[in-house]
Amino acid sequence: MNYFVCILIIVFSATFLVQGQQPPSTWLGETERARFETLRRAGIEALYNLDYDKAQRDFKEIASLYPAHPGGPQLLATRVWIKTLYETRRLQSSLYSSESFYTNGDDKVDPKVVEEFRRLTREAKRLAEAKLKQDPKNVEALDSLATTEGLKASFEEAVERRHFAALRDGNDAVDHHRAVLKLDPKFIDAQLTVGLYEYVVGYTREQRFADALALTRDLSAKYPRNYLFRLETADALVSMAEAKRKAKDVAAATQAEKEAFATFDELLRDRAVRDTAVRALDLIHFKYGEVLLLAGQQDRAAREFLAATKVERAEPGLVTMAHLYAARAFDVGGKRDEAMAQYKEVLARPNVYDSHDEAKKGLRQAYKAEQGQGQGQDTGAGGEKVGSVQQD
Repeated sequence: MNYFVCILIIVFSATFLVQGQQPPSTWLGETERARFETLRRAGIEALYNLDYDKAQRDFKEIASLYPAHPGGPQLLATRVWIKTLYETRRLQSSLYSSESFYTNGDDKVDPKVVEEFRRLTREAKRLAEAKLKQDPKNVEALDSLATTEGLKASFEEAVERRHFAALRDGNDAVDHHRAVLKLDPKFIDAQLTVGLYEYVVGYTREQRFADALALTRDLSAKYPRNYLFRLETADALVSMAEAKRKAKDVAAATQAEKEAFATFDELLRDRAVRDTAVRALDLIHFKYGEVLLLAGQQDRAAREFLAATKVERAEPGLVTMAHLYAARAFDVGGKRDEAMAQYKEVLARPNVYDSHDEAKKGLRQAYKAEQGQGQGQDTGAGGEKVGSVQQD
């Protein structure tokens, strides 16, 4: 089920931010539609550039100008969702392939944030259903309902970790977009949702990392202030390195790893992303440490993990995981005393992503990488295991 929900998050993350077509409708007049679209595009552009204040202003204006349209509350809810993921360092897609993400812990989101999101999505759903009651075949209203359901699924999974609720709402969203296509086979938004849903499933199974790399590089060039696309680029490079090593293509694997290292080095010094990346240096150092650990560079990895713990206003859950991963890096490098100190540090902090259980294992037995570790054998992702604990 975790795999399936991960697909839903990827699909709806993409579709919320690229919606463009609106069907012919009497809901908004031509002038109103033009103003609506101008504000919507400006707000979405702000989200891509991590400017959440501007997005809030644009989306609030939509809600104020068109109170009977679900677009305003739906976009405001989208902004709450994405801002929450950003602040909790959950905007990296690789996180959702980690089994540890699906465990319980102390990293709960502020209940006020959850209530605000639910209030906005309830209002968006109410407005869409009110329009459908008047006009059951209104494509725009049905599309809005589907999009709101998809948004709920993404929030339930990525923020609340309510897996079954996310699965239910995600399925409903895809079903409603299929219903949209029956009414209007040329409706682009619905085609995008259903198409991406089917494509991502196939893409994940086929491990088309080169395609992912091309996409993230394109987005990085288009939105240079958004450091997250560069992190996704590095993830794609690491996945490519793993695949190349399994195929015994050592030269290609080494080159992909070098490119991943260069991506992180650029992030740490590039002025283009300084104003946004500075607020997430903890995540950048952590992800860099993961890549170095996978490449067998334990000392450098430990330094990056510890650097993540020292970033001012670092996200608490990520700090806990950085101490855990520093301990593992020390263990793999044969520095047991340093590892023990880091495991104890984990236990002194709140429990996130089963970190306390992992730290206790580490105190009992030194962590050792599985056969092939340091050669791209396993991939880590903010709490995912990158090896196994073995008896000394």
